[in-house]
Amino acid sequence: MQKIVLLAATVVLFLSGCASFDSETLSESEQLTVIDMARFTITGMKKNKKFVTLTEAAYINKNMPEVKIKYTGPRQGKMTISWALESSPLKGKVVNFVYSGKLLTDSAMWRMGIVKYDKSKSKTKTNILNKKKKVGAAYFKDLRKK
Repeated sequence: MQKIVLLAATVVLFLSGCASFDSETLSESEQLTVIDMARFTITGMKKNKKFVTLTEAAYINKNMPEVKIKYTGPRQGKMTISWALESSPLKGKVVNFVYSGKLLTDSAMWRMGIVKYDKSKSKTKTNILNKKKKVGAAYFKDLRKK
């Protein structure tokens, strides 16, 4: 009797452990694994070290990115990982990683993009109401009937 109960408990534990592979979405730990792979690709690989400075690499390794996932099927879709690196208030850089296909398989594809931008500040405060041209009766002269 004990053997049957022990066997049943073993089967239940085994099946509950395999249930995570049958889920439709990535678990929290699987998402962290993908983020760690992206971090290594940016900061650990020799050929990619020219894209970020040492301080930016430290920021990427220390801070969590913005993650967006769009599923197109069970455990497949597109995962966008973004780090916004601001070296100064007016200039910045965004490092984007797009992981798409069957997630956590060898057939999934990586794509990296870096965007540099400059914010411009207006020297004078603009008032939207002052920008509009004042319209008078003479403007509609051709539409009036005499």
